[in-house]
Amino acid sequence: MRRSESAVFAEDPAPLGSAWPAFVERRRPRTRQRMDPLGTLSGWPLLPVASVFVVGYAAIATASHGDQLVHVDLAVLAVFTMAGAFIVFLAGAAPSHAPLRGSLLVFVVALAAFSFGLEMASTFGSNRLFQDDYGPVATGVILAMMASYRPAIQIAVAAVAFATIATGCAVVGAPYFAIIAPVSEYIVVGVVPILGLGLAGVAYAEHSVRAVEAWQRSAARATLARDREMREGIARSVQQEQVTLLGRDVLPFLAAIVRAGSITEAETALARSLARTVRGSLVAELEHTWLDEIVDRERARARVRDVSPPPVVTDPLHLAARMRGEQRAACAAILAELCASVVIGASGVTIGIEAGTLQRSGFTPHTVRVVATVTGASRSVRRALRPYTSVLCAVFVRVSATTQDGRLTVAFDYEV
Repeated sequence: MRRSESAVFAEDPAPLGSAWPAFVERRRPRTRQRMDPLGTLSGWPLLPVASVFVVGYAAIATASHGDQLVHVDLAVLAVFTMAGAFIVFLAGAAPSHAPLRGSLLVFVVALAAFSFGLEMASTFGSNRLFQDDYGPVATGVILAMMASYRPAIQIAVAAVAFATIATGCAVVGAPYFAIIAPVSEYIVVGVVPILGLGLAGVAYAEHSVRAVEAWQRSAARATLARDREMREGIARSVQQEQVTLLGRDVLPFLAAIVRAGSITEAETALARSLARTVRGSLVAELEHTWLDEIVDRERARARVRDVSPPPVVTDPLHLAARMRGEQRAACAAILAELCASVVIGASGVTIGIEAGTLQRSGFTPHTVRVVATVTGASRSVRRALRPYTSVLCAVFVRVSATTQDGRLTVAFDYEV
């Protein structure tokens, strides 16, 4: 996993250029990690526990096959290779390295398949039972663990690949097994753990994604219905503000001109000033984005807490409007945490969005940069922000977070 693609906390800031990686996926994978990053994050602690149990089971199974081992070195290498597959997977699925890349899935599958082959080779010709080998169970567990991190179709393909390997091992080893049975039965014994756990992972991956999509559609419908109701209220509010402005400044000015029957140069200049004021008020309302609303809310809270200076947003091109729903939620969450956390002790929070240039991939990357002065210790700041940067990694790219001399900088890119 490349350093620029993970949330990295360092004492020295890492450079954040606008270069766009060539491997950016043109279509975002439908995974639970991307669509429900908080839910995936909550399940992360189970993965190391399952990995330890499976690797331990592999070691115990290898030791129990002591009288069947033809090549002890291959047996030991098989266990270490399987352990390596789990370690690589855990490293790639760690919250600080989200999201899990498809290339890492291929690498993990290759390691597990190689371990499976080494295990069979270590007992070739003397393996009495196929059902007590750890290969099918270990590879099936890996597939189940990937359910939250990769699309269902990729897990299904990996399951078929593992099942094919198990079939080959059953066919080759059938003449040496202690129990005389048709080869098809040995194939079933080897394939069932893989396909059972693998297809369970496929079903979970697809169902969880569809459930999140259904919730998003329902939430979108509710939001649209609420927006229609709010739009009328906002229109009345804006209209009232404009009427107040006209009644306070513009109408008395026009009435004075009508009574005088003439207009002076000073009155002409005042007319231009009033026109700019009215036009500026209308434009400000039209260009007000969701990010401005978030910052306005935090600015009001900062005044109540007597925090100075208040949060500031710099988005002259209104690029915040191009973010997706989950990106807006993640961005709003980390802003709220920065402004409210006593542990972080942030002040002078500034969020700016810098426009990128169109890349050959067809995407235009924009960089969001959040800067704040913090009074908390670096370790405490890292610990407080770790859940938020993990979510940022799942919905943005090139995420980095650095602290230096009491200055915190969080930066991340999104493409449009």
